[in-house]
Amino acid sequence: MQILNVATEPIKIEINSQKGSLSLHTTLPKIDVQAEAARLEISQPKGDLQIDSTAFRSSYGIKSFQSFCRDNAQAGKYSALTAVGRIVEDGNRMAQIASGENAIVEIAADSCITSVGELSWVPLEKPEVSYTPNRPQIKFIKGNFKFLVEPGNLERTYQPGTVNVSVAQYPSIKKWTSENKVDLML
Repeated sequence: MQILNVATEPIKIEINSQKGSLSLHTTLPKIDVQAEAARLEISQPKGDLQIDSTAFRSSYGIKSFQSFCRDNAQAGKYSALTAVGRIVEDGNRMAQIASGENAIVEIAADSCITSVGELSWVPLEKPEVSYTPNRPQIKFIKGNFKFLVEPGNLERTYQPGTVNVSVAQYPSIKKWTSENKVDLML
């Protein structure tokens, strides 16, 4: 009996692969903050001080020209009116002849007597002092705030992998016939 023999060899594939690579590099973001503080400026201007010492100086005899002239004019007027009054009084004394008085001798005797002046204490006037303060000047200057952001970068490098496929052994089928001298029963 003839036997058909079949022998097969499978295909053998050889696969060589190299992994892909991905590398990432980052740069950090930068933040720049610039701040200028707010300011408050306060200034106090000088006030107005006024001192009027006219009355004070006049009270101890140092007077302005106008005040000196006015006071002397009043004193002159008073002296003139006093002199007119004395002359009228003397005339009235001389007119009374019937009284029997020697009026001319009496008037002459009265004019020789001088009165002694008086010493009196007079208070001094206070100088007039006034002060007017000025308001403080307040100035507000706003601050400044700047915020600058420089974003970071992401740099990536990708290298793809490789795959090599090759056939190491091709498939084959071998057929042959042989004689079998032994009967087989199945």
